[in-house]
Amino acid sequence: GVFQAGYDASMRGSVQQQALHNHTVQSCTVQRAGIVSLDADTQQAVVLVFAVLSLTDSTHADAQLSPISLNVTMQRIGTSWLIASMSDAGQLVRTDLSPPGTPDLIAAVAAGRTAVNNLINYRRGSFASDFERSLSGLGSTAAAQQRANEPSIHDAMNSGGYDLVGNVVEVAIEDAGFGAATLLVIGDRYQATDD
Repeated sequence: GVFQAGYDASMRGSVQQQALHNHTVQSCTVQRAGIVSLDADTQQAVVLVFAVLSLTDSTHADAQLSPISLNVTMQRIGTSWLIASMSDAGQLVRTDLSPPGTPDLIAAVAAGRTAVNNLINYRRGSFASDFERSLSGLGSTAAAQQRANEPSIHDAMNSGGYDLVGNVVEVAIEDAGFGAATLLVIGDRYQATDD
């Protein structure tokens, strides 16, 4: 549809000319992918994709590697799932999507979103309570590892005069089984200084 026409036009236009001129070779390796949502009525699925883009050209002898995260909307056409749209996942905050699956799986996604959000938000003024809250979403091994990082996180924030502030952009289900789910999470975090 529209995505195919736009993609074809861009590949045959300036992208093609630049690629030929610069001897560009680009490849993408998908490392992880998971389902964000699935709508049976519209026959659409939203997929979160983590990949590495490799680029070589006449100015770079060694491959330039870039991690990318994509939010891909898939449309079922007949028996095939085709890309309907694609964008940088870091630019979207999708709170309107609900994951597919059982109530337990949906609860796991909500818990994962909350746990990661807690791990990327620490304020100096409430560090002790923020840190304890972040531990509440972790299993014993992960909690012990995070506890070992507590002094260095706190010291860095105090010496740098910043708080750590972030938000979860997207959560996808990569795998789910009996009693366990593997989630893919993308978020933003930045240092918020006093000024």
